[in-house]
Amino acid sequence: MLTTPQVADYHRDGFLIARGVYLHDDLQPLYDAYRDDPSFGGSLYGMLDRAGKAHPINIWVDLADDIIGLIPRMPRLVDSVEKIFDESCYHWHSKFTNKPPGCAARIDWHQDYVSWYDDGVMFPTMLTVGIALEDASRENGCLQVVPGSQHMGLLDHEDRENFDARVEAAKQTLGLVYCDLKQGDAVFFHSNTLHGSGPNQSQSSRLMLF
Repeated sequence: MLTTPQVADYHRDGFLIARGVYLHDDLQPLYDAYRDDPSFGGSLYGMLDRAGKAHPINIWVDLADDIIGLIPRMPRLVDSVEKIFDESCYHWHSKFTNKPPGCAARIDWHQDYVSWYDDGVMFPTMLTVGIALEDASRENGCLQVVPGSQHMGLLDHEDRENFDARVEAAKQTLGLVYCDLKQGDAVFFHSNTLHGSGPNQSQSSRLMLF
């Protein structure tokens, strides 16, 4: 479970990288299952960035009693999230995102709460946990976050010109962090933390469970 200083860092920065949350043996069955059938029975589709380039993604809400459903319910994850919130938590949705070698698609800058607000969630007491099933680096398109940007509140994503200007101003003022992860590491980030990622310019894939 996360320590009290780690939780304080999360609330200050809007994100936290936790090393070695999952072991190789925890994740290998899930990794193998994805490699055997990336569509998971038809749930695979291409998510487009603003330039029209796509990367593979699978998304689901219900958690079955299989390895996919088990990983988000393991106590090490649930207890850490509940320590951050200081209250009980629930599962909203999960997704695989994959960037194959040479994938040109980006994840455009955004806040997760903009989608969940539209789904009817009243308060941004939500976070995302990104779990690295493969190493994630700058070269293969790792997650990027703007630390402290959760304190800006929910931005208007529809006004693209104004939104882009605010993102650039946030980067200049608050900085930019590349979340380099090893397999089994996890990154926790607030639903209003600005984040995105670049293309995969390497020969290695980048598979993550969010």
